Amino acid sequence: MDFFKKPNAKKRKLGAFARAHNNNEDSEDEGGSGSGANGGDNIYVNYNHIYFTGDITKKSAFNLCKNIRLLESELKMEEVEKNVKNEMFLHITTDGGCISSAFSIIDCMESSRIPVNTVIDGSVSSAGTLISIHGKKRFVCKNSYVLIHELRSGCWGKLAYIDDTYKNCIKIQEHINRFYLTKTNINKKMLKDLLIKDLQFNAEECINMGVADSIYMS
Repeated sequence: MDFFKKPNAKKRKLGAFARAHNNNEDSEDEGGSGSGANGGDNIYVNYNHIYFTGDITKKSAFNLCKNIRLLESELKMEEVEKNVKNEMFLHITTDGGCISSAFSIIDCMESSRIPVNTVIDGSVSSAGTLISIHGKKRFVCKNSYVLIHELRSGCWGKLAYIDDTYKNCIKIQEHINRFYLTKTNINKKMLKDLLIKDLQFNAEECINMGVADSIYMS
């Protein structure tokens, strides 16, 4: 009911995620078992960089949050031992997914004692944009694109249930709208126009709109 995803994007199975010292963990999407290289979800960690590629689901959000917390602990320990200030970089490549799972990732980022910077890497759409705009520092790769649109959902059942679902969707959409208005330079009129369309924005446009702060230079 609360899926917020790039249109026509195929539902992909959740694959194994990788961590430098944690190897792969078996994981299944609601549709079946992960398929490794053919899976839709991969998480890779290289020092203070986390690379997230795939759909935003309950399981992928759980795995990403787990990796953020593990890396937070490691970097915090290094700060104490070496008297340095650390930060982490979350690279995001996603067509979107479950909005509630996206907000769980955002809450995890918010609670991290190590600043979480975000990098739009290739393409970030729908619910993924909410995560990317929440970074402490927000970067976009020069050849990357972003897509913002309104909530997509569906249900069936009794009329009362359908009515309740509609009200819930309105509440969630209002939450999404406030998030964009708070985190970007997009005003209410512009946001209204963006949400009813499915237009992609390049890196320069993202910076002008306040979706990102600057071009990512590795």
